[in-house]
Amino acid sequence: MTMRSSVTGLASLLIAVISLLIPAAAEAQQFELTPFVGYQFGGEVRLIDGDISIKDDMNYGLVLDYTLNRNAQLEASYTRQDTKIEFDEFRVGKRPIYDVSVNYWQIGGLYRFNPTETVRPFFTGTLGFTYFGVGDQLEDDAPRITSDTFFSMVFGGGVKIFASERIALRLAGHLYSTIISSGSGFWCGTGGCGVGLSGWGVWQGDVSAGLTIAM
Repeated sequence: MTMRSSVTGLASLLIAVISLLIPAAAEAQQFELTPFVGYQFGGEVRLIDGDISIKDDMNYGLVLDYTLNRNAQLEASYTRQDTKIEFDEFRVGKRPIYDVSVNYWQIGGLYRFNPTETVRPFFTGTLGFTYFGVGDQLEDDAPRITSDTFFSMVFGGGVKIFASERIALRLAGHLYSTIISSGSGFWCGTGGCGVGLSGWGVWQGDVSAGLTIAM
């Protein structure tokens, strides 16, 4: 798609510019910046009349790590998935009903193993919020769904493979958990908002690859 091609082009330009701006004489790399792309899947909530699900699609984003000590880093990240909401109505079948952007804003920590080696495994845990930005309605009789923001947690792990002191390939996988509150208007079916929505979570996962630049 044109929008995704533009995002890829802008990410490539950003990486090139940042690489040129990194001071060659710097002795310590306290920050690591990682633009990434990946594939995100999962996300379903059961309503009275059927199931609402988020269609699997690519995602992209940015991770910023700040080194606290030999093994620990403070991590902040933004992840976005542009996709569609599908309604699997009982006895009717699945159909796309809205465009949606799924946005995760997170902050937490990263624990890294072998911090001075070429291959550095790690795991992460972060807290933050998820914003579901509901776009165009694709069907006139679709259930009412509105944009909203929820508390979320993300757990992940992966490996950084350093080609040099400053450049690495970051491979990672994550599990996303977004808590849906009963007072929200985001997930509402044609028969109203189900009583059982209180405390329910939307679970998603992803796999991604990014280019880490140490500064």
